[in-house]
Amino acid sequence: MKKPSKKKIILIVLSFILGFSILISTSSYYHQDINNGDIKKNNEHSLKRAGYWNVPPITIYGNSGWDALNSTYDWCNGNGTWSDPYIIENVTIDGGGSGACILIENSDVYFRIENCTAYRSGIDWNNTGINLISVRNGHLLTNNFSFIDAGISLEDCYNNTISENTVCYNEYHGMELMRSYNNNISGNTVSYNGINGIYLDESRESIISGNTANTNSHGAGIYLDGSGWSNVSGNTANNNYDGIVLDYSGCSNISGNTANNNFINGIYVNNGIFNIISGNTANNNRYGITSINSPYSTISRNLANYNEFHGIGLIRNHDNHISENNVCNNIIDGIYADDCYDSSISRNNASYNGHCGISLIRSYINYDISGNTVNNNTHGIRILDSYDNGLRGNYVNGNINGIYVLYSDNIIISENIVNDNINGIGLIYSHNNKISGNTVSYNKGDGIYIERSNDNSISNNIISYNGHCGLILIRSHFNTISWNVFIGNDKCIREVECEGNVIEHNDCDTEEPAILGYNLFILLGVLSFVAIVISQKIKKS
Repeated sequence: MKKPSKKKIILIVLSFILGFSILISTSSYYHQDINNGDIKKNNEHSLKRAGYWNVPPITIYGNSGWDALNSTYDWCNGNGTWSDPYIIENVTIDGGGSGACILIENSDVYFRIENCTAYRSGIDWNNTGINLISVRNGHLLTNNFSFIDAGISLEDCYNNTISENTVCYNEYHGMELMRSYNNNISGNTVSYNGINGIYLDESRESIISGNTANTNSHGAGIYLDGSGWSNVSGNTANNNYDGIVLDYSGCSNISGNTANNNFINGIYVNNGIFNIISGNTANNNRYGITSINSPYSTISRNLANYNEFHGIGLIRNHDNHISENNVCNNIIDGIYADDCYDSSISRNNASYNGHCGISLIRSYINYDISGNTVNNNTHGIRILDSYDNGLRGNYVNGNINGIYVLYSDNIIISENIVNDNINGIGLIYSHNNKISGNTVSYNKGDGIYIERSNDNSISNNIISYNGHCGLILIRSHFNTISWNVFIGNDKCIREVECEGNVIEHNDCDTEEPAILGYNLFILLGVLSFVAIVISQKIKKS
């Protein structure tokens, strides 16, 4: 058989290589086209999920406006029912510098606006990222309405939910609700806005919970104006002008909030009735918690520490109950009450404050100031220019003045423990008061100090081991001092320029025997020694 020539062999090999290369190229191109199609589809899906549509301002008038929007645009779907609401999702809206980015008016269908971003609204305060007017059944979820004039505005709306949105760096309010009720504002971040973070005006029965409203420079983190019957709970409102404000907003619950490092007030309530303020933290503000003209309210279990003035301040109030609060290390007073009556202050810890632990000024008929721990202040409990108050069962230790009463009448001071102060209990220019059943011990100065105070009754107290006098009266007349036990004081009772005082039935010892019956034991010992000596002399004789 004849062998193929070299030229034929080379030609066959080249043909084979060329054919194989074409096959590989075709296959590669085919797979690349398929893969590119998948990538395109995946990218398209991803973009739609993350804000694929850029649109001009959205305006919806009435329920028919939703029908028109839904039938026109791919980025709106649903049918407006509770189970299948209209949804506008993943849209970026350019407001064009005029009006609201989204305006919805006169709508009561169910809808949700989710994961949308708005920018360049108009320059007026009501030109917002989204403006709802006479709307109900809406839900604004995880949107970003920031760097515009105002973030979210509701007018005459009810039964809406605003949750998990970011509303920051707006020129006016972050959120504003006007004449709206029964709305739920929860889990939003509303910070760095020019006025208030969240502002409610005549918008009652609202729930404001779990929001972060910090560093709103010229207003409050959360401000309720004429918006009672609301629940403000679990929010953080730090570094604002005021943390949380209720103005003419009664019957509300303010609980579990943190309001620290605000320029003026942590929590401020003015002209609100029947409010409950409980479990909040209001530290490092100028004033911790302030309540003015707000009767029938309860302030309990709050932390109000390290504030520049008072921890809790009550002004022109009545029928308030202040209990179980921790008000310590405030520069002025722990609890401050001015022009208050028919209120109770009980079981609070008011210690380590710069001036008073508890201070009552021009206050009256507050019979239950009881069970408080008031240690290491300048004045433990101070009563100034007040009458008909009752101090009972308080622990007042380590202060310069334990209980200090000035220009006050008809005060009952009973069953308190007043130890280890510089002076225990003091009455100055105070008349017709009753001091009874107290333990006043180990004070470095006087146990009870009375100056220019008349017609007082001091009875049944244990006054012991005070560094100076157990009781001293200076220019004080017609007082009754009876049935007290004085033990181990430097002086028992001392009068200076007094007249008409009745001092009777007191047990007055400057030192207490170290062992019960010690004096009798000494006497018997001496008698025994004398008897032995006499007996020895008789035997010798």
